[in-house]
Amino acid sequence: MISKMSREKYNLESELREYEWRLDQESKTFYKVNEKRNNLKIEIQQAKNNMNHLIDKQAAKSVEKFQKIEKHHRKKISSKFKRDKLGNIRNDHRIFDVKKGPARKVAVIRKLPKLKLQ
Repeated sequence: MISKMSREKYNLESELREYEWRLDQESKTFYKVNEKRNNLKIEIQQAKNNMNHLIDKQAAKSVEKFQKIEKHHRKKISSKFKRDKLGNIRNDHRIFDVKKGPARKVAVIRKLPKLKLQ
């Protein structure tokens, strides 16, 4: 009976060592995989930041290009007509079309004057 108990004890101890070894191996694997996961998260975040930076840079370039075109267009238009401080075509520089008659004042006003509230 004692030999049977000692064999049982030995079997249980070996099973315990096997479970400890498995736990150790799985914990090592977990830490390796977790470290890889964290590295991939960092790489993804860096890629997102780079992509956002490039998108912002491209948007800024397109805005600059649009502003440059708009400025050129405004310069082209303003060179045709003399305008007042508000950007409206002055009365003495209105366009006259023989078929349509003089330009309406409403058509050449860019900014309306402020209302005087009492």
